[in-house]
Amino acid sequence: MKIFGRGIFGSRTTLTITPTKESGIFWKPKNAEPILLCDARLSANPLHYLTLRCHDWVLRMPEHLLGCLGALGVDGIVFSPENSSLPYGRGAQLFYEALLPHLEARGTFPHYTPKERIFVEAGPGRFIRFMPSDSPELHYCVQVNYPDVGYTTLEGTLERADLRALCCARPYGRNKFYKLLSKILVHHKTALWFEENDSDEKQQEKLNEIAWHRLLDLLGALLWVTPPGAALSGRIVTRLVGHAADMELAKELTRVGLRQIA
Repeated sequence: MKIFGRGIFGSRTTLTITPTKESGIFWKPKNAEPILLCDARLSANPLHYLTLRCHDWVLRMPEHLLGCLGALGVDGIVFSPENSSLPYGRGAQLFYEALLPHLEARGTFPHYTPKERIFVEAGPGRFIRFMPSDSPELHYCVQVNYPDVGYTTLEGTLERADLRALCCARPYGRNKFYKLLSKILVHHKTALWFEENDSDEKQQEKLNEIAWHRLLDLLGALLWVTPPGAALSGRIVTRLVGHAADMELAKELTRVGLRQIA
């Protein structure tokens, strides 16, 4: 399948996704052989997005695609961007709507959980905590707080009914990068803002959307360290943090290791 759109800096770009008989998620840079996702380097960028690298190849802002693939349980695919930028829309909406009609029910697949408790602190009251669990599900608790607009908590396990809210969720557009991105992609509603005339209900709706987007970003980082053909399980709490803490969590998962749930 091919997904068309504009990249994060406005140029037209295309993403091609093809199935493969091998288990795992593979990235195929232009004019290169496919690379298993975990063999590439994923890092946080000062402009508030992640960057995927291998040798001289670079892919900017892959976290929305990766979060969508992880949430949908997609496995055995090769994604081939036309250049260093993926099509960008409302969160992962472009990817979600393209992939959803082609999803097939997966059979039983292995679940992995951290071998021990992981705690990443980003500052006073700002952290990610990942607790092991023998239950084959990932329980999340996402807390966001902006003194000017409010606080909300999103908690549960990801269900099929949640996928559209997750994949179509936009980030809060208050930082300079997303303000610029919204000007470039003016018709795509790439970020959200709070307005003075927002009702309490509308404000809460926007806070929930920001929390869903926070979870989408986190799932994208976690897919990078998920064993091919498997899923992560455990209880994860993310409080007032972003991409940099996600990457610290991924590194800690690699250091601590994973164990398969019996």
